[in-house]
Amino acid sequence: MGLKMKIKKELTTVRLTSLEEAYQLALKIEAQLRHSMLKRTGVVVGGFSTSQNASSAPHSNVSTSNSPLINKFSSSKPFGGDRNKGKALVNSTSRHDSETKCYECGGARHYSVVCPTKNIHYCEEDAAVQPSLVIVYFGGNDSMGPHSSGLGPHVPLPEYIENMRKIAIHLKSLSEKTRIIFLSCPPVNEAQLQDLSGIFSEIVRTNESCRRYSEACIDLCKEMDVKAVNLWTALQKRDDWLMSCFTDGIHFSSQASKIVVEEILKVLKEAEWEPSLHWKSLATEFGEDSSCDLVAFNAKDTINPSEWTFHRQIQWD
Repeated sequence: MGLKMKIKKELTTVRLTSLEEAYQLALKIEAQLRHSMLKRTGVVVGGFSTSQNASSAPHSNVSTSNSPLINKFSSSKPFGGDRNKGKALVNSTSRHDSETKCYECGGARHYSVVCPTKNIHYCEEDAAVQPSLVIVYFGGNDSMGPHSSGLGPHVPLPEYIENMRKIAIHLKSLSEKTRIIFLSCPPVNEAQLQDLSGIFSEIVRTNESCRRYSEACIDLCKEMDVKAVNLWTALQKRDDWLMSCFTDGIHFSSQASKIVVEEILKVLKEAEWEPSLHWKSLATEFGEDSSCDLVAFNAKDTINPSEWTFHRQIQWD
């Protein structure tokens, strides 16, 4: 009766033979939940890995080889499949270690409450409603050089290009009205990356590699008639980009994020799409005048604020 609902839900999906077995399994699920919470709060550094020998953790860094869209094309197995090797977080001799199966993604050795794919949503061809706009952002992890151990997120450039091509083909097949924007690989602050040397064994990340992956992405977009934002170039337009655009040499600061927003909005404004997806072309929801709006200076009329933009930190035009 006192079990957390998430734990209780998991226990109902497993065949148990004794109270002790249920107790031990509940402890394991609770440990995974606690571990997952630490990851979300930044205590554990993680990210989706391209390597099939590495564990996958729900984080912002995703690479093309671990994208659900790529797995959709390249394997008949559910997302997760063999890539879930190493996800068991609690050592035990229980038979459930090898038999545990997530009913969220079909992967092995973890429970659905901590499934890495839980919050990942991607587009199915037969969905009743298809997205109007999809922004695809891969390349940062892929462009890392190969680690001497053979592990790590590196994706060879030809494979990266092919993965991005598959993603573009899939998204284009969804609907004639689905618009696509690719963001290319951004630069890095190589000097700042040295501060991470005490955390990771070896970081092979250079601006030269980022440039090659960025250019490959842009060239592919031209070939496939897909809109693109060249982040490698856009960030370096700032004279102080090395110091202002990153929090740790890799991840974007608020200043870099503003640049990304501005570049995306520029594409939306200039694209000759019908219908246009630029914000000024979109109808305002619930924009009708109302007696509940702010009262004007004359104390008789109200002022409709639904079209105001002056208060925004970024002026979209």
